[in-house]
Amino acid sequence: MLPGVMEVAPRMELNATLALVPVLNVTLACKELVSGVWPWGWLALIFGSTCVYAGAALAACVRMFGRESVLFRT
Repeated sequence: MLPGVMEVAPRMELNATLALVPVLNVTLACKELVSGVWPWGWLALIFGSTCVYAGAALAACVRMFGRESVLFRT
């Protein structure tokens, strides 16, 4: 929740560093899109970083559920 709320802070602009913060990047991109600005480079960076985070989370889940102790609680 905190990164999503930080978006309304004054002078919070989309840049390369903030484009890599998981929730804040999407909220800042939505703010830009609603205002009529379409920063294609930042949107591509946001999409790429979100895909990397999702892939890492999926890999962690596959590794975790690959163990029988997690599935059967033994």
